[in-house]
Amino acid sequence: IFTVKDNKTSSFCFHSLQNMHSIAVVIVPILFRIVVSQNSPFVKIPQGDLKGKYFITRNGRTISGFLGIPYAEAPIGELRFKKGCKRIRKILAPQTFDSLNSRVYAV
Repeated sequence: IFTVKDNKTSSFCFHSLQNMHSIAVVIVPILFRIVVSQNSPFVKIPQGDLKGKYFITRNGRTISGFLGIPYAEAPIGELRFKKGCKRIRKILAPQTFDSLNSRVYAV
């Protein structure tokens, strides 16, 4: 907290703090992404890039897991009871799911 005597200095200091906050909002996610990506399996496939998670089995083996991958169009409407259709849209961002961000896909 700081005190200022005139409005010009006050607005200047406040504006500078806003700029620093904006820079932090841009830089922190980039740094976080670099740190997280170093500890996650990453696979490139024709439909896009996938980021997974390492799992440890009961036997102590480490395996790579990729969750939430959409394999086909959802069987709704005209697609119900038909053969599976290829997905139209590509996976643009790496997919990761944990206890805070989980989805259940029913077949």
